Amino acid sequence: LSKAALSWLQEETETASAALTERLSPDIIDSTILNAIKTNRALMSAALDAMTQTLNRNTYEQKLDILHEDPSICRGMYIAVCDVNFLKFVNDNYGHEMGDEAITRCGALLLRAVGKKGLVYRTGGDEFVNDYYEDEYYERRI
Repeated sequence: LSKAALSWLQEETETASAALTERLSPDIIDSTILNAIKTNRALMSAALDAMTQTLNRNTYEQKLDILHEDPSICRGMYIAVCDVNFLKFVNDNYGHEMGDEAITRCGALLLRAVGKKGLVYRTGGDEFVNDYYEDEYYERRI
């Protein structure tokens, strides 16, 4: 989910919570809020790669489907495919924990590089794809 979608979901949850507060008992309100929080966490968890906190391959494939249906969304979009070089060397010589750290750092670097105008997906063990939109097309991104 994009940050805009997550923000919308959070606003809707807060609005619903405020409306329920006026009409329902505290027990029902607490249960409703907890369910909304759990749903929000589940949606985020389903879209994110647990190790790198980038979007996962499934989310990337969903985006490809959307782009295939409406290629005009690609206007003003740049895509980069990245592979972590020498990961096998790091794993073999320093251990898989250090290899995981290398992957995590690469994901964090890409997230900082694209900022709010792009998305980063971990599509494989050490492969990432990121997209980035020019300023004039940023609002059309999905």
